[in-house]
Amino acid sequence: MRGRFLPAGLACLVLAACTTLPQPFRHEGVNPLMQPAASFWGVAVTAGDDEVLAEAMAEALRQRELPAFVGIGNANSMFLDGQVEHGVLTWRLFDRDGTELGRHSQPASLPETLLAAQAADILAPLALPSPSRLRVSLQIVEAPGDGTASLHRAIQAALAASAGAEIVSPDAPADYRVEGRVRLSDGPPGQDLVDVAWTLQDAEGRELGVARQAAPVPRGMLSGPWGRVARDIAAGGAEGIAEILAQTRPSE
Repeated sequence: MRGRFLPAGLACLVLAACTTLPQPFRHEGVNPLMQPAASFWGVAVTAGDDEVLAEAMAEALRQRELPAFVGIGNANSMFLDGQVEHGVLTWRLFDRDGTELGRHSQPASLPETLLAAQAADILAPLALPSPSRLRVSLQIVEAPGDGTASLHRAIQAALAASAGAEIVSPDAPADYRVEGRVRLSDGPPGQDLVDVAWTLQDAEGRELGVARQAAPVPRGMLSGPWGRVARDIAAGGAEGIAEILAQTRPSE
């Protein structure tokens, strides 16, 4: 199966250990590293006036081993709210204190069950509080356009989904550190060549591996908002990082 990186397709994704990567966005259920805390009372889901969509999302979360329900919740609940604007459905997940944990946007024209399943794959891991979650420090450097911010948001959600990671600031204590570096160069006429390198280090700064992606894009495509491109890059990059983690972490 072809992996997803950029609209032009995945040209290259390799690890320092030279392994084959799984299909990006392919999820097999809740990461076993992440178990809900005893004080966790589920996710309260709202979607404006669309109760069918809200219930579909609550069911999708329950299928991923998260207690979820439609309504306003209680003092111990997390909150997931879906809003449609200009044909785009955006889900925003908040913790019990109102801090946003993550978001996911998708075309609102898809069926409710598909919308819920896609968003739940990304957001469910973010809603599983656990002291055993990996803490990963993340920094994006040298990204043109809005790539620094949009790629940071996208890889945060993707790493949570694929590796059960909690993203922290670059100066915070962390189990691992990830640096994403984007390089643009001249490609064939009318195209830029995009190279993305994700370097994973342990807490002491030792390099554990590098996941690389490269593909051509229309010239100037990344000089403004990245949109879906950021999510596609993050999906492939997170799978590569997760593969390195799987190779380097001791067996439990």
